[in-house]
Amino acid sequence: VELGQVTPAVSYIQAQRLRRRFVRKLGETLHGVDALIAPTTPTTAPRGLSATGDRRFQIPWTFAGVPAINVPSGLDRSGLPFGIQLVGALLAEERLLAAAYWCEKVLGVDLNPPVDE
Repeated sequence: VELGQVTPAVSYIQAQRLRRRFVRKLGETLHGVDALIAPTTPTTAPRGLSATGDRRFQIPWTFAGVPAINVPSGLDRSGLPFGIQLVGALLAEERLLAAAYWCEKVLGVDLNPPVDE
């Protein structure tokens, strides 16, 4: 909030123009498709509960206000999960959820970590 109070109005207006242009281009890209597939993070989930991981791959979708969902796609050798991210068109949550459900079925990911014997 404090940083926002010192942001010049010109910078804010320029950012809003950029956002509108991005939303328009993204809408054109997503028109007629069920979902866009993208990485969720550059790595697997972090160990422990102290962090949720790198969010830079979610920022564009939050910036655009479109729905996105993570679908688990496997485990690394140490048993940490990684996933794919599906991004849907504005107000197309039902289509996005159907695509996520389809991906879960097709991938058939077993999220039980390997047990060392």
